[in-house]
This record gives sequence, structure tokens and C-alpha cells, in this order.
Amino acid sequence: PSTASAYNNIGLMNKQMGHYSEASKAFQQSMDIYKRMVGIDHASYAGVMHNLASLLLTQVHHDETLSSESKRMEYNQEACDLLSKAYDIRLGELGSTHALTVATQTSLGMALASQVMHHASLRERKVKQEGTSSDGDEGDDDTVSDDHATHTTFSDSQWDLAEEHLRKALETALETPRGKQVPEEQLRARNSKISSSKQQLRGIKTRACATAAQNLAVFLKTRATTIVRAKEKQQEEQEEAEKKKQKASSNNNDSNSDDDDDDDLFSDLMDPPKPKKTRQELLKEMAQAKQRTKLEQTWLGEARELYEEALWVRAAIYKSPSHPDVMSTKYSLAELLEVMGEMEASQHLRQSIVHDYGDVEEREDDDDDDGDDDGEDDAETKK
Repeated sequence: PSTASAYNNIGLMNKQMGHYSEASKAFQQSMDIYKRMVGIDHASYAGVMHNLASLLLTQVHHDETLSSESKRMEYNQEACDLLSKAYDIRLGELGSTHALTVATQTSLGMALASQVMHHASLRERKVKQEGTSSDGDEGDDDTVSDDHATHTTFSDSQWDLAEEHLRKALETALETPRGKQVPEEQLRARNSKISSSKQQLRGIKTRACATAAQNLAVFLKTRATTIVRAKEKQQEEQEEAEKKKQKASSNNNDSNSDDDDDDDLFSDLMDPPKPKKTRQELLKEMAQAKQRTKLEQTWLGEARELYEEALWVRAAIYKSPSHPDVMSTKYSLAELLEVMGEMEASQHLRQSIVHDYGDVEEREDDDDDDGDDDGEDDAETKK
């Protein structure tokens, strides 16, 4: 087991250095040893499996040698499979409330979200390529429409599964708080200040909870904005297809203006008009679109609440507005506010980030001994 642990550490080191191939080999060697010594149902084996999955996800997003989107999807799928197995093992060995189990469940949720985003990216490229090479006939347009329907069904199920894991991870972190947390007197003071407001706090008070909340917020914002972009893309495709049909119809009318009525009848039989949608079908589609828009706004609103609470907790724990985790949450919240159209609030946050970053540089120039607390936090996070 000591040798297996050493190989695991070598894998982590190589991953941090960007030596992905060496990291993968080290993780595989570690898993082989653990498999012989303790079996594939042991928590240690699951730990290395988690790390290997994390490596694959890092490669999906940062490995420039993966030139094709299909290869990235392959790595993403493998990471999902590994994390699913690691989660099952940790769930059985350590229980649902253990920090390592929660960490794997969170990673699985983010991996599933990454997978559906890569599917969406691949489909967009495919549609773009088909649009470039297409002659604009109705058959091609129908093919794209059917592909969109299949893709939407797949996306919804994958998004739902990812959200389920991320929500469960946050729920577990809330029910079993571990690690650093905000002092009770600060929590009571804050709760009393906002008790009269409409905001409803979730009870986030630990660093682990803040991390789980931020992960869910990132997911909800991404899901909402991805759907909006997909809608805009679909609308553009439909408008372009309609233009092509109108142009083709106009050309046909010009060329067939002198044809006999019999020819027109024959043309109608060969290419019968598509049945119009009933009023009930149209009303149903409108209701679904309205509900979907409402759902997107709900996701963005919940993401904002999660970001704001995570930001407060992180600032209270780290006791510094310029800590990297605090700055990260501020930046994510500023991006979300921009998406929601609240430009003034977004700009205010961005200005505070610049101000806090300037304070950090001044303190580093004035006092080289600053940052001891941050060092302890980093070490604790790595554990």
C-alpha cells in the first residue's frame, strides 16, 4: 500500500506539472497495486480512481494534444464512468456524509455537466458544417430539426442527472457540517440583519458548504445560459431555413408560370403540403416555451442566491476580501449579474475586485510575512 500511495502522489505531481501521460501511468500503477493488495472495493482504490478521472477531465479542458472534439468526449465519458464507480465504492465504504464521498459526488455532477456541454458543442459544429454544404432543400432542414429534438431530450436527462448529484452534495454538506466554519455570533448577527428581507438563507456556514454551493451555482448558470444560446441558435436556423424555402418557392413560381394546371396538380401530389398545427398544439408549444423561460430565470435567481451566500461565508472564514476563493466567487457573481442584465451591480463588483487586487499587491510589497493563514488553508484543502 505504501508503494501504491507513492505512485498516486507521483501521479498528482505530474498532473500539476501538466505531464498528463506520466500522471496517467502513475495512477494506473497505483490502482494495479491496490487491486492486488486490498481489492477493487476498497476506499483507497476508489481514491486513485477519482484522481484518474480528475486527470481525464483536466485533459478535456486543457490538453492541447486532444485535437478532436470526439476524443474529448471519449475522455469525458471515461471520467464519468470512473467517478460513478468511485462514488459507489466510497458510498459503501465511507458512507454518504463523508467528505470524500461528497467530493466524488460533486465531481461526478460536474463531469456529467461537462459531457452534455461537449455534446452541444459537437452538435453546433455539425449543424454549421451541414448548413455550409447544404443545398437548402427541405429534406436537410427536417434532418436538422429531428437531430435537435433528439439532442434536447438527451441534454435534459443529462442535465437533470448532473443537477441531482450536485444538489445532493450540497444537501449532505449542510446536514453534516465539517471543517472551518463561520463563528456562531457572526451568523446570528447576519441572520438578524436580513430576517426582514425576502432572501431565504440555506444555512451555509462551512467552507465545504460554500464550495458545494458555488459548484451548484456554476452549474445552474451554465445550464440556463447554454439553453438560451441553444434557443437563439435554433431560431437562427429556422429563420435561415424559412428564407431558403421562400427563395426556392419564388424561383419555382417564376419558372412554372406558364405550366398547365395538370402540372401543378401533379406537383402537389408529389410534394403534398405539411399539415398545419392545430390551435391546441400551438397553445401547448407557447405554454412550454413560457414555462421554460420561467425555469431559466429560476435557475439564474437560485445561482445568484448561492453565489451571494457562498461569498459571505468565504469572506467571513478567510477574513480577507482579497483571498483567491473570495475573489473567484466575486468574479463568478459579477458574470452572472451581467447575464441577468444587472450591469451596474456587475460593474460595481468588478471594480471591487480590481480594488482588492490592488490592495494585495501593496501588502505583498510592504510585508513579506503576510499570508500565513492562506498557507494553512491551502494545506488543509489539499488534505
